[in-house]
Amino acid sequence: MAARAEAEPRPPSLAAAGRGTASRSARRGPADPGELFLEVADAFERKGDLAQQLRIYREFIERFGDDPTQSRRVIQALAKTAEVHRRVGNRKDAQRAWHRLIQAYHRRGIGPDVPEVRHLAEAVFWLGDDDFQAFMAAHLEVKPLTGGSKRRRQKALKLNREAERALMGRVAPLLSHYDAVIDHDSPGWTVAALYRVGRIHQRLAQVLVAAPNPYPTADERSAAHRASIERRATELRGAALKAFERAYAEATAHRVANEWARKVFQALHAAKPRDYPLEREDRRLRALP
Repeated sequence: MAARAEAEPRPPSLAAAGRGTASRSARRGPADPGELFLEVADAFERKGDLAQQLRIYREFIERFGDDPTQSRRVIQALAKTAEVHRRVGNRKDAQRAWHRLIQAYHRRGIGPDVPEVRHLAEAVFWLGDDDFQAFMAAHLEVKPLTGGSKRRRQKALKLNREAERALMGRVAPLLSHYDAVIDHDSPGWTVAALYRVGRIHQRLAQVLVAAPNPYPTADERSAAHRASIERRATELRGAALKAFERAYAEATAHRVANEWARKVFQALHAAKPRDYPLEREDRRLRALP
């Protein structure tokens, strides 16, 4: 008798992932093979076997990567792959998985009205993390504008302006990046993106205030410069507060309770403790299902 051709890829062994997974599958009956792959990966995650978990995701993507019926599960597998790599500090591997996820999402024509859109928003969010962290560590170098020749002072003024332009030039791309996250309309990651927008404004205010005064002697020029910096810093703190308040409104409206919502509330409590007492967040969290 001729050997029977295999109709579809064989799912991984449930027994390898543990008795509990196998018995649950048996009680439920036959399942989609793609579902079984992800179930086995989840079982390895519960066991703490991250190497096997990643192996299952790789195997699943290799076998079902071109299957249109598995599009959403492929996105899930790529998202979990990136999450595992990020959690253990494999930044480059995580970034590769996020890039693959974004490409796969758009190539497969998956729309915005599916739960997996949160994985797309998450991938976009984390791909901007290196630039965000670099900005948060930035400082502004300021040359003194007193003493020395006129030519030296002019050169110092030019360098100061270039340094500030370079600093400000990093802000717009970051804000645009987080706007792109918000555009995906995934409440949890919208809260995260708005928190980052607030932190960008906060950090810019801190950098401007911390920068040396180019007029170190206490005269009218020094006072005028300091007053100008304080006005700009006040505006930036106001923009940060608006971003945090918008994030908190989003978290409240969509019942978001994640680490980003917690950070948002902490920022609001620090800025306006009377308007955002700790009891307010406790009440919000207790009201969640």
